[in-house]
Amino acid sequence: MKSKVTILLVSLILLALIPAAVAAATIGVYVDGEKVVFPDQEPYIDSNSRVLVPLRGVFEKMGAKVDWEAPTKTVTADRAGTVVILKIGEKKALVNGETKTFDTQAVLRNGRTMVPLRFVSESLGATVQWISDKKEVRITTESDGSGNGTGTGEEETQPEEPSGAPDDLISKARPVDGEPFKMENYTIHYLFEEDFEDILIETVTVDDLRPNGIKFTERIVIHNVNVAPDAITMTLTSIGGLVPHIYLVEEGNVIRYHKGTSLMASGTDTVTKGTELIHGAELGSTTELPEPDLRNFKYIIIGFVEGNMLQIVNPIYTGGS
Repeated sequence: MKSKVTILLVSLILLALIPAAVAAATIGVYVDGEKVVFPDQEPYIDSNSRVLVPLRGVFEKMGAKVDWEAPTKTVTADRAGTVVILKIGEKKALVNGETKTFDTQAVLRNGRTMVPLRFVSESLGATVQWISDKKEVRITTESDGSGNGTGTGEEETQPEEPSGAPDDLISKARPVDGEPFKMENYTIHYLFEEDFEDILIETVTVDDLRPNGIKFTERIVIHNVNVAPDAITMTLTSIGGLVPHIYLVEEGNVIRYHKGTSLMASGTDTVTKGTELIHGAELGSTTELPEPDLRNFKYIIIGFVEGNMLQIVNPIYTGGS
C-alpha cells in the first residue's frame, strides 16, 4: 500500500511539472528567419509575461559580443557599438551609459543566465515580433545597431487585415469590458475637451485583441495594434471611416496625443500614425513638445469621438520618457 501511495505522489508531481516544460518548449525564437537552438535551457515566459532567453544563444546569433562577469553577476552585450549592461535581479540596464528601466529582470535558471529578450534585442537595434498563436519570437537585425532600424519593418507594422463584411466583423468582436473612465486617475498634460461621461476604459495587451478584435461601439472595431519606436499601426473596421484618437501615458500622465481628424475608407483598413503626428502641448498653449520615442510610454490609450476607450499595454515599453 505504501509503495502505491509513493508511486501516486511521484506521478502527480511529474504531471504538475509537464505543463511548464511543454510551455517552455513551445516558444520558438528566430533571428532573421533562422531558428535558434537552445541545447540545455529553453526560453520561457516569466511572471511578468516577458520572454526570457539564455544569454548567448540569441545575441551571438545577432552578431553581438556577449560577456558574463560572475563576481558581480553582470551581463554585457556589445553590437555595432551599442553596449547593454545589466545585472541579475535588477529591473534596469545601462544602454550606452544611459539608464533604462524595464518591467522584469535577468535571472539565473538551471545554471544559465536568462535575460529579457525584447528589451535586450531592441536595445541592440533589432526589431522584435511576438506571434501569440504560434508562440514564436521573430527578431530582425536589419539595423545600424543604434536602436533605429534601417529595414522597412513591414512585418512588424503591417498587420493582416481581416476579411469579411464590416457588419459581420463587428458582430464577431467582443465589447470593451472595463471600468468607468475617471479623469482624476490621470494628470492631464493636455487633453481634448471630450465628453467622457459614461465612457468605459479597459486595460489590455495587443494579444487580447485576438482573434476577433474589440469593439468600441456597434460601428467601430479595432483588430490589431502594432507599435514601433516611431509609429503606431492599427487595423480597424469603422463604419463611417472614423480614425481613432491616441493618447500616450507615462507614470499616470497623459503627455502626448493625436486627434484623429481625418477619415479613412469606410470598412476595414490599416492606418499608421507616425510620431511626427503625435504631439504634446502645454495646457492652454499650442507649443508642441519634441517628437516622442514610443518606447518611453507604458500605455497607449485609443478612443474615438464616440464610444469607449482601450488602454493598451505598450509592447515595446522600455521605461521612462
